[in-house]
Amino acid sequence: MAHQLADELLKLEDKSDVLNFRFSCDDLLLWPFARYGVFLHAIESRLGIPWSAGAPAPLNWRKRAESLWRSLLDSPFRGLRPFPIVIFGGTTGVVIRKGDKWFGRVNDYFALEFEDQSLVVDFPANGEYRHPRYIENVRCHDLIRIQAGLWNKVLGRPSKKDCETVRDFVGFLRTHLPVPPEESFCQALERKLVSLSSKLRHLRPLYMRFFESAKPKIVFLEDGSYGETSYIYKWARDSGALTGEFQHGTVYPSHMAYNYGRAVFESVEYQKYLPDHLLTYGTYWNEVTRTPSRKVTIGSPHFSERRRAFVNKAREGAGPKILLLSDGCLPEEFVEWARLLSEAGKRGAWRISLKPHPTEGRSAGRRYADLLRLGGNVSILPDGDVFDVLADCDAVVGTNSTALFEAVGFGKPVFVYDYAGSQWGIPPDMGTRFRNAEELVERLQTYFSSRESVDQKRVESFWADGWKQNYRCFVNEIVLKESQCIPLKISR
Repeated sequence: MAHQLADELLKLEDKSDVLNFRFSCDDLLLWPFARYGVFLHAIESRLGIPWSAGAPAPLNWRKRAESLWRSLLDSPFRGLRPFPIVIFGGTTGVVIRKGDKWFGRVNDYFALEFEDQSLVVDFPANGEYRHPRYIENVRCHDLIRIQAGLWNKVLGRPSKKDCETVRDFVGFLRTHLPVPPEESFCQALERKLVSLSSKLRHLRPLYMRFFESAKPKIVFLEDGSYGETSYIYKWARDSGALTGEFQHGTVYPSHMAYNYGRAVFESVEYQKYLPDHLLTYGTYWNEVTRTPSRKVTIGSPHFSERRRAFVNKAREGAGPKILLLSDGCLPEEFVEWARLLSEAGKRGAWRISLKPHPTEGRSAGRRYADLLRLGGNVSILPDGDVFDVLADCDAVVGTNSTALFEAVGFGKPVFVYDYAGSQWGIPPDMGTRFRNAEELVERLQTYFSSRESVDQKRVESFWADGWKQNYRCFVNEIVLKESQCIPLKISR
């Protein structure tokens, strides 16, 4: 069902018609900025399931002021000098504490390998930055958005040509998208693209000024393949830099950010909006994508380092520990599973912990408040590194998240909710499926009486070893062109 729907949607890209619409600013294509959102809406409409964690709780005035001050104090232009490696990264993954400082699990390991040559530019998460940061060369991105936004308010009237182009583009989607979009979505998309058309004129000189001063040889962009800020790739290329993306989560055959129809896949023009190199966790992920980016097997620094740290750690406490990993999309289901597991597990001394998804942020306390009334064998875990609890549990329950693959890598049994979302992203032969809370209890009881082991060969395809050497070879050979290393595993 999932793969069939993905293939049906990608038929829109079998012809190049969707690439015929351009903004007047820099002749930028419209499709990269709309693509993922359009496909996501189609998937949610057809399958009738939510695909995101919803809107976060709003920031109070104090948090807003702190974020603004941080954006001004640590502007991307502050003390800017040449950095061969520039990494635009999100703050969602900055969840690790090293002493009193914050460390990012997605990008910071790579930045430390070439510390003096790497600059990390953080995007805020839900309007907030994490400070102070562990790595030294970090800046906050939002001054660029603030400056462009202010200029846009003064001079930001969209051109008549752009308004007509956006209207024609949305009309094209109404008639050609295999899953017809809802009218409310079309109206919102039109407003978004018209607004973007005027902002681009003010964003471009700021980014080009940044690239001119930083002189990067490669620019990494977290979530770059999703397209929302793909103008960064385009303008980085215009400045002469290579572009890249570190894999940050699961990729699968029906993941619309990493799979493309024939005409878009083959379009030299569209490739300017995608990373030249996609640095992946392991060979499995290379095989389940259809993207023109070159796939380079590097490994996952955070997974590798944490697994090494926990390999000989003894589990604490008595009685089975069950970890529920929220995906942020189905909070009611997770509350129901925790309730039934709490009741069923009292005889066997089961202990149930729920780990909210990082994207749930401040809304998690409200969403899962009912769990606190279930009793002493249920707990809600605070924001932080999932590996702190993954190594100390006996079974993992989830839907569709990277942490399920990480659990397999830690030798933990995974129990996967069998619904459209998991069918979309979790291999059918990975884990034990359940359709409701009663089946989950039954499957767990069966496991605790047998304790089957995890297939180690599958683990190796998910998580490659030697990330440090692999990344250093990539930078030296492909980016700096200073030396030859071991042959890199690169595929198209």
